[in-house]
Amino acid sequence: MTSIALLALSFAQTDKIIQTFTIEEHFGVSHPTQIIDFDFDKPIDPKNSYMLDADGNEVPYQLIDNGKKIAIKTGLPAYTKYSWKLMSGKAPSQFPYMVKVSKTNDYYEIMNGIVGVRIPIPTDDLDKIPAPIQGIRYNDGTWSAKGPNYLTVNANSTKNMDVRFIEQGQLKVIVEVSYTFDRPEYRYGDKVYKEAGEGYYKSKIEIQAGQQSILFEDDTDMELSYSLDVYEGLYPNQARYQGHHSTSAEYGYEIDGQKYRNLHERINMEAFVDLDYDKSKVSDYYSSENTWRRMAVWDPWVYDSGWYWLMYDKLTSPLNNIFGIFAGRPSIALGASNSGVGIFSKKLDNG
Repeated sequence: MTSIALLALSFAQTDKIIQTFTIEEHFGVSHPTQIIDFDFDKPIDPKNSYMLDADGNEVPYQLIDNGKKIAIKTGLPAYTKYSWKLMSGKAPSQFPYMVKVSKTNDYYEIMNGIVGVRIPIPTDDLDKIPAPIQGIRYNDGTWSAKGPNYLTVNANSTKNMDVRFIEQGQLKVIVEVSYTFDRPEYRYGDKVYKEAGEGYYKSKIEIQAGQQSILFEDDTDMELSYSLDVYEGLYPNQARYQGHHSTSAEYGYEIDGQKYRNLHERINMEAFVDLDYDKSKVSDYYSSENTWRRMAVWDPWVYDSGWYWLMYDKLTSPLNNIFGIFAGRPSIALGASNSGVGIFSKKLDNG
């Protein structure tokens, strides 16, 4: 027993503190669990370094921004102070629900144990242009939106497609799928609103450890779109959104069946929408017999749609899969105009 204790003491003494990191909350606001980062400028061997919290428990960490920052996942209650120590001397431990990347001949598969996404391998055969997403994994393990999914783009030709990993570690993976095009002149009637030239589209996709959401950030100067069929594994027959009001109960009703009233006429609540597969309805800038209004990028008065959408099968267990879309920060919605994400429904074949 004495020899074991001495060995443990000897091991602890060889470990060294590389750097201590501290955050403190001064304003009485509790912050939910999220990934934060600290400036970091010391060379380390990630395979021989680990992170301890103030209680001596090991926690996951990740070098980001080419080693200039170090990321940790934490919350921060009001008026508290947290600290961590980056140590050297042993390999970091393995933790559940971390982000992992695998590669096949057709796609990269990025998963965190809860959700997953498939990103296409770049190709030179661009007669059909692979969309940035080639599959989404639900919480129960079902893969949906498997496609193949293609871009629809107003271009003379597609010049290039590329995929690069901006960050790749256990706390988060950020991958960018980019394209360049030969863009024609864009007109609205007799008005030219975009000159001909080289165009681009960049889609940045991020998955974080332990999170149920996949983050997207798109940037383009092209007219383009793509769609994902998320029906498999979800089988939705009802949707919800939260917005300002609806113009009719068909485009949003309250739980008692009445039309989704103006915001000042009701308590804060969601609107319900029944999904009907007797006919196809596309995503557009308004709702009608044949269209669904897109989710608002930023619009406090949005009607017949909202700032997020949820879809699900109302006839099965509430523990079954649910699919949602939500708008990101308005501060980065530059020139979004009337573009954005929306739902669509296709007429079901027999059965």
